[in-house]
Amino acid sequence: MLDGLYFAQRVPLFPAEKKIDLSEVAHLRSTRKRRVSWAVLFVKAYAIAVQRHSSLRQMYVRWPWPHLVEMAESTAMVVVNRHYHDENRICWGKLDHPERRTLLNLQWQLSDYQTKPVEQVFRSHVRLSRMPTAVRRLVYWWNFNFSGNKRAKRLGTFSMSTLAGQGVLNRGHQTFLTSSLTYGPVDEHGRAVVTLLCDHRVVDGIVAAQALADLEAAFRGPITEELRALAPSLAAA
Repeated sequence: MLDGLYFAQRVPLFPAEKKIDLSEVAHLRSTRKRRVSWAVLFVKAYAIAVQRHSSLRQMYVRWPWPHLVEMAESTAMVVVNRHYHDENRICWGKLDHPERRTLLNLQWQLSDYQTKPVEQVFRSHVRLSRMPTAVRRLVYWWNFNFSGNKRAKRLGTFSMSTLAGQGVLNRGHQTFLTSSLTYGPVDEHGRAVVTLLCDHRVVDGIVAAQALADLEAAFRGPITEELRALAPSLAAA
């Protein structure tokens, strides 16, 4: 977390916020005991929206000169809180190209991040955390500036952090990626406040606003359609 904050402080972030209607999705989720988590639904919906905006798949690179690198697909980094050695530990669960994976497949991988031993599913995190600070920062710096297309695979193209399960909206969290998504609790009317944090060196405000509109459209379209198709199989998944 300290390494992430160290690099995030150099990113000029701005927020864009929208209250979206999730009532139909919330109803579909409530029809079965085994549910797809809101985290997975938001990751896929946002990844679908990102496909329409190339700047949200771009990354600002400082070296050897300032330039942008664009990825064809998204890689989501989801904040996962784990209890490890009697302490809470923040880990990053990587979900590759979520826009073209099924909800059940994404849920299966996220559940692994949430339940399997930390040393197993976050092996690289544990190994890196044991290194001296200077070595860790050098590894991150290299991945930020010289790893090319591997940067997305190692660090992600967007992140998501939420406390909605605790009844809280954390709209001001930090990120070192081009964008980061968070959402608050779904209210009694099926609505939730969604906040998108963006790197202003890469993304303009109008793009962020359009991405949030496309996020809501993804919920109403492909996400709702997939949930309807999955409804009979969720209980046995």
